[in-house]
Amino acid sequence: MKSKNKINLDVIKYLSDEIKENLSDDKIYGLLNLNDASLYEIIYAYTKNNSDDFNNKDKIKNLLIDIFNDEPFIILWRIVDEVKMIEITRTFDNVEAGEDYREYKFKVYQNFTIDELYKVASVDNLRVIRNVNEEIEDVSFVKYQFKNINLFDKTVFLEGQFERIDNISIWDAENIGVVIKFDAYGVDENIPMFFMYMVEACINHRYNNDTMAFFNIFAGLNNFIDTIYQETFNFFVENYDHYMKFVAEWYDEETKEDREVALKCADDYLKSKIKQFSNLYKKLIKGKLTEVSKELGIFKSIENLIMRMKELEEHRNEIGHGAKLTMNIDFGEVLYDVLTLIFSILRRETVDDNVWEDLIYNDLSD
Repeated sequence: MKSKNKINLDVIKYLSDEIKENLSDDKIYGLLNLNDASLYEIIYAYTKNNSDDFNNKDKIKNLLIDIFNDEPFIILWRIVDEVKMIEITRTFDNVEAGEDYREYKFKVYQNFTIDELYKVASVDNLRVIRNVNEEIEDVSFVKYQFKNINLFDKTVFLEGQFERIDNISIWDAENIGVVIKFDAYGVDENIPMFFMYMVEACINHRYNNDTMAFFNIFAGLNNFIDTIYQETFNFFVENYDHYMKFVAEWYDEETKEDREVALKCADDYLKSKIKQFSNLYKKLIKGKLTEVSKELGIFKSIENLIMRMKELEEHRNEIGHGAKLTMNIDFGEVLYDVLTLIFSILRRETVDDNVWEDLIYNDLSD
C-alpha cells in the first residue's frame, strides 16, 4: 500500500499536466484562427522597401508597433484568419460630373457602399481598369482617388477627372467594360466578440479618437478574459467524468484502499476547480486572468504581460471615473501589448514576446 500523501501528489500532478494540454487544445486554441506570416512581406507592404534592417528583436517590435499605429491591418490580415481582404469591384456608371460633360476634361464623382463585409476597417489600392481582348489594362482616361471614406457606414466617395482621350466619351466609358477596383479589409459578423472590439479600436484610431480606441481595446481584453474563464469552467464540468474514469482505471490493479484514496483526491481536486471557476465575481486581471494562466501553466512566463494589463486596467478606470489620464495613449503600443497577451494564451506560448516570433517568421536573410 502506497502512502496517502504519495497517491495524492501523483493524482494531482497527473490531472494538472493533462489539464494544461487539454484545456488549451479543447477550449482556447480555436477561439481565433492564427496563421504564420512573412516578416519580409509585412515590411515590404508597409515601407515599399526591401529592407533587411530589422533583424534585431527590438527593431522588429518597434516596427510592429509603428505598423499598428499606421496600418494595423497590414499585420492583422496576414496573421488572423478571420480578417478578410476583399477585392471590391464596381462598374463605371451613374457617374456624377461636376462640370460640362462636353468639355475635354472635367471632374467626376462616384460613391459606393461596401456590403461585402460586416465591418470595414481600411481600404486601399484603388485602380480603374477594363478588359480588352481578355487582357486587363489600366484606364488612362479616368483618374480617381479616394475623396472620403466613412468606415462607420462603410461608404466610399471617389473624386477624379475624366479626359476625353481617343475621343472616348463618358457614355462610351460606361459601355466598354470600365470597372473600379479597390481592396477592403474587415471582418464578417461571426468573428469572436473580443476581436470585433479590436477592429472597432482600429477604426476609432483611424479617426484620431484614441480614447475610444483605448476603451475598445480594453473591452476586447475584458471579453477575451471572460471567455477563457467561462471556457475553463465548462472544461472542468464537461471532463469531470472522463478524469474520474481514468483515475479509476489507473488504480484498478492497486489495493482497494489506494484506489479509494486516489478517487477521493481526484474528486476533491476536480470539484474544487469547478467551484473556483464558477465564481464570476472576481477581479478581471488579478483574479480571472491570473487563474486561467495558471491552469494553462504559463503564468510565470507571461507575468510581466499580466502586470502590464493591470496597468492598462487602472488607466481604463481613470477614464471611466472622469479622472485625469496619467498616461499618454500610444495606440500601437497598447494594441501590441494586448494582442501579445491574447495570442500568447491562444498559442500557449511559454516566453514573453515569443508569440510574435512564432507568428511572424523572419525570412529577411533568405
